[in-house]
Amino acid sequence: MNVKQLYIAILVQTLMLSTAWAQGPNHTGTYYQAADGQCGEALKTAFFNIISGRYRGTSFQQVEYTNNKTNYDVWHAFVTTDVLDDGETIRDRYSCITKYKVLVDQLGTGGSSAEGGTPEKPGKYSREHSFPKSWFKQAGQDGTEVGPGTDLFHIYPTDGYINSSLRRDLPYGENNGEQKHSDSYYSKVGRCTFDGYSDFCFEPNDEWKGDFARTYFYMVTCYEDQQTTWSSDMLSSDSYPSFSEWSLNMLLDWSSKDPVDSIELARNEAVCAIQHNRNPFIDYPGLEEYIWGSKKLNSFVYDGYEEAIAKRYYFHKADKITAGKRYLIIANNSDSLRMALPLTSNSGYVQAETVEAKNDVVVLEDTTYAFKIYAAGDDNYYIKDSKGCYVYQSATGSKFYLLAELPEARAIWSISPASSSDGTFVIANVERKNYIQYSTKYFSYGCYSNTQGLLPSLYEEEETLLGDVNRDGRTDIADVTALVNLFNDKSLRDGDRFNLHAADANEDGVVTRSDIQSLIGIVLGR
Repeated sequence: MNVKQLYIAILVQTLMLSTAWAQGPNHTGTYYQAADGQCGEALKTAFFNIISGRYRGTSFQQVEYTNNKTNYDVWHAFVTTDVLDDGETIRDRYSCITKYKVLVDQLGTGGSSAEGGTPEKPGKYSREHSFPKSWFKQAGQDGTEVGPGTDLFHIYPTDGYINSSLRRDLPYGENNGEQKHSDSYYSKVGRCTFDGYSDFCFEPNDEWKGDFARTYFYMVTCYEDQQTTWSSDMLSSDSYPSFSEWSLNMLLDWSSKDPVDSIELARNEAVCAIQHNRNPFIDYPGLEEYIWGSKKLNSFVYDGYEEAIAKRYYFHKADKITAGKRYLIIANNSDSLRMALPLTSNSGYVQAETVEAKNDVVVLEDTTYAFKIYAAGDDNYYIKDSKGCYVYQSATGSKFYLLAELPEARAIWSISPASSSDGTFVIANVERKNYIQYSTKYFSYGCYSNTQGLLPSLYEEEETLLGDVNRDGRTDIADVTALVNLFNDKSLRDGDRFNLHAADANEDGVVTRSDIQSLIGIVLGR
């Protein structure tokens, strides 16, 4: 073994032995130790005993639900659990248009008449029991007593109108929004289309589905001793599996597709500081698989949990176009970045969702939203969606169309920087002369002949050097250190400091601890 090999071996061993491998995640120490070696139903019961007990010497306890603004209650808890980075705006998981101020716009009497309110009657935010209290309240109770009725892990601030008029106490599910929907179909109500259930349901937006799934896993675990008396189409009548078959399949799917992120991690810490327990399904991403899913016969190891880190793709704001690259189409609407989504049918206006950018870099866990741009000759381009379909326009109208085979000339686009020098682009259909804009009226993208909204910016996917975890342009010992640290400290995984695409050193599609050994091999030139 040469000096370089010896240094790497010692480095990795030292890092692994001196960091969090010997304890639970997120500085939880031995809090979860009693679950060690359990699986399936027994593992769920072990977590019930843990999270309904004591955390660092303090018993699990919830705050009051009261409307008394002078006492610390659920309203006050939202100050630390559910505000945006400005420290005062509520994070609304049911609406994409509200901007309520914490402890100012909370719901009093009379309710809300429209999402976000009206000029005559301003909107208010409410205390949403994502696990409806009508499911668990007992005779003589209203569901707001201390216990599940005030547990902050499932109570979120949401628009009062959507809460009372759309969500009500409907089960979560998937639907087409044919009965009701919020602005831009951000949340919606209709008959469930998920296999196994066909009654009416409420569907939250994709970006929160995993959060709500892990909330539900928490609720049936923390209140395992009460859950058999609860009633909902989503629940079974026993403490295991706790869920009806269709809802369990759906929640497992939601949790897999929308993994734990920094917002959820921060909320876990904030709630823990108030009520002195934790949501283990946030601390251990994928834990539900050990209780209900594909790993329910595998023994759980609290301090050696084999976790896969979601890969990331990095898109930086572009000032020019390179044929053959993938791009995000994003418009800046009053400091809210609205990213174009793929069409879900062969024609229509392109819907949008809000994304965040740090240092002009957008980080995503897949490339579903990316459009690939190809040269079409004469400084023109073709645009394809993530499924490889051409984006084009019809002879009339402002909608977009998709076709797997190359259509006629209306699939050719010119792309050039806007004259405003603000980083936006004019993306014009060569034949129709219409150009792509984000409509601030309809909250979607169309292709118009005159000014109808905002020109978009383009964010180009970064090229990835395999193993360049710290994004310094080379692969070396420092990347090994960075990858080990990413497993020990989850807070490092969000943002653009590290490249979690490059971290998949063995190129098996996921980032696990086995990639550390593969990365060592890359550094050594093996």
